[in-house]
Amino acid sequence: MTGIQRSVVLFMPEGSILAHVGRTVAIANAMDPNAFDIRFAASGPHADKIGPARWQVAPVYTQDRSKLLGRLKAGGSAFTVEELEKYVEDERRVLEEVRPDVVVGDFRPSLGISAPSLKAPYVCVTNAVWTRYCSVELDPPASWRPTKIFGARLLKFLRSKTPALEKCIYAHYAAPFNTVRRKYGLPELSDIRDCMCSENLNLVADIEEFFPHVPDMPRDRYQYVGPLLWESNAPEPARLAELDRTRPIVYLTMGSTGPLEQIKAILNHLSDDGVQVICTTATETIRENELPPGCYAAHFAPGKALCELADVVVCHAGNGTIYQALSCGKPIVGVPEFHDQEFNMQRVEALGLGLRADRERDVIRQVFKILHDPEFARRAQDFGKKYMTLDGPANAARRIESVACPGASRFGTPPVSASPNTAR
Repeated sequence: MTGIQRSVVLFMPEGSILAHVGRTVAIANAMDPNAFDIRFAASGPHADKIGPARWQVAPVYTQDRSKLLGRLKAGGSAFTVEELEKYVEDERRVLEEVRPDVVVGDFRPSLGISAPSLKAPYVCVTNAVWTRYCSVELDPPASWRPTKIFGARLLKFLRSKTPALEKCIYAHYAAPFNTVRRKYGLPELSDIRDCMCSENLNLVADIEEFFPHVPDMPRDRYQYVGPLLWESNAPEPARLAELDRTRPIVYLTMGSTGPLEQIKAILNHLSDDGVQVICTTATETIRENELPPGCYAAHFAPGKALCELADVVVCHAGNGTIYQALSCGKPIVGVPEFHDQEFNMQRVEALGLGLRADRERDVIRQVFKILHDPEFARRAQDFGKKYMTLDGPANAARRIESVACPGASRFGTPPVSASPNTAR
């Protein structure tokens, strides 16, 4: 490859949430390293999952994880004006240092400001519910601040009678972004969903049959690529061999956002009713002497293997876990905390692929409903066979490669003082 200049692809996920790191790693793994110089910029508790031995990883500002999750749980904006200014300022620093042919973000909507402010091509990895083109009419999520103010039933009624109300809500959430956009001379956006996306290209990590889109979705800027499933390289837990295959088995995972006390409560409820549980806890730790009978825990494990082993998957209803369970034909009990997880469970229930549990003690009741009704498993298996056929990482990689092809325009005029390493 001597003498051939590789295009630089810079991945910049939100490092406080494992799902967003994992999705970008899955895409990077699908790209040709001989043709593309793949780099990352990430900080936070899950940045170590990127693999610095394989790719260059630069630090970039990431807000405190507990503050981020607290804002999401409260139903407000995850990004205040102050936080957005910090994000944008540091992203601009990284972009000017690396000068990529394309930057790929996942749950860093601040890139919608920093990238165009430097004329850097920006590809956004997102989901259908974060765009204005999802055609499914979804109920207001319980975690949404307007729902907490008006109540779910009243808000649903007001939305049906006053279409302008929804526009006002979306505009309200867009306000912090517009404050920072004005600072950088960018036009204001009237809808938070546009703030969450890119003006260049958005890769929707969904299946159209799960989250369909409206007919007039601009396909030049919004493209469904399929689920982006990341798999831990941790070994299978050794104690899987101890499971009794004649008794119900549940795979319990609350991703990287599920609180430890919630995980422990669910384990106790399932164990009390004789259900065996294999659990992954991500950054949380459950000591072996804290585990109830028939329950096993590991920080990380190959999710696909555990899904295949289980009769039911109990999870936080995150996008990746939902699709991983369905790819294995397994029904789901979801315990959502954030509004995108609530949207996912609305679709799971609408398609007959599982049930929602609002409280920890409701999980066991929903698990046994599914175990006693074989139609849940049949529908999940049918869905997996029919629709879980897309290679999301490969599809996303090809589209990113088309943006970052050699000779693509970069930032416009490079700074006069740029070093050979940054100006290339």
